[in-house]
Amino acid sequence: MSDNIQTPSILRLVTLVNIFLSKINQIYHFRKFLILLFSKKNLKFPLLFQIQTVNRCNTSCQMCPYESTTANEKYNLIEDELFKKIINEISQHKETELIVLSLQNEPLSDKNIINKAKYIKSIMPKIKVELVSNGYLLTPAIADDIYDIFDIVTLSIHAISSSTYKKVLGGLNFKTTFRNLNYINQSRQKKYKTVLRFVKQKSNSHEYKKFKRYWSRNGFAVLGFDLNSRLKAIKDFKNMRHRTSFLQKFKLQILEKISPFIMPTCPIPEMSMYIRSNGDVIHCFNDWGNDNVVGNLKNNNIVEIYNSKEMLDFRRRVKENSCNEKDICTNCDLYNNGIYLTI
Repeated sequence: MSDNIQTPSILRLVTLVNIFLSKINQIYHFRKFLILLFSKKNLKFPLLFQIQTVNRCNTSCQMCPYESTTANEKYNLIEDELFKKIINEISQHKETELIVLSLQNEPLSDKNIINKAKYIKSIMPKIKVELVSNGYLLTPAIADDIYDIFDIVTLSIHAISSSTYKKVLGGLNFKTTFRNLNYINQSRQKKYKTVLRFVKQKSNSHEYKKFKRYWSRNGFAVLGFDLNSRLKAIKDFKNMRHRTSFLQKFKLQILEKISPFIMPTCPIPEMSMYIRSNGDVIHCFNDWGNDNVVGNLKNNNIVEIYNSKEMLDFRRRVKENSCNEKDICTNCDLYNNGIYLTI
């Protein structure tokens, strides 16, 4: 398709209304992070769950380790019995505020993802359920059903032109995704639930301002942030970073220095659980390897794993900033280098 995308004029009343609504939506979705980050810690049960229902993605983005990790594993769709066991246990506790049906995958590769979300809502109608997708499979044929059941739909788009989109998103067709977004754009309710993500890197950073301007003027919340190395799992990461000038690097150094004052320790271990489709529990959404599996929910329950000695010791080391060389946190530039502050 043509890349001649016309950004709505700011002189139009509808554009001004959309910009205002997009800011409101951004505040609402950012509030989600604040609630999770600053909620009471040292709980016996997670506030947040990310659940991978299938270990597959429909593409291989250049800033994602999928191709060299999960893509090489045997196809696995979470067993219905295991999924219901997990959800049923969560329903017995009041701590959990959010369930994200996405983890290191494209959740819409699971053709039964809507029914899984419906099961969650059938026993926990008040809990927030989120979908994180690249949007390519979010066609008008299923969009209404997706937005009827999910409270938050986060779409990783990363470009505003066909050429950049194809490069960043592993060859996907921008026309398809743009058509899907235009369908969502027709509904105020759908837009209110949607966050468009943009991971800034060398190949797409020049498009971020246009991306943000175009979609915010259409009423979408936009969240842009710098690329991180995914615990050093991304190939050629150093050459993918877009901040190459002295001033840009200096800004990152400042963020790294102030990060401990804003967030003294990473809050993820104290509030979250990350579950793969085979039942394995890992420390973090950024850990794509298999060296730090802390348990399997086919053999144990959530409470047992979350409060196991291994997990408790790990959380203590993170809290005390005393992680050892074997801990994944030592390779985390997302927190250690303050990249989370590039939002």
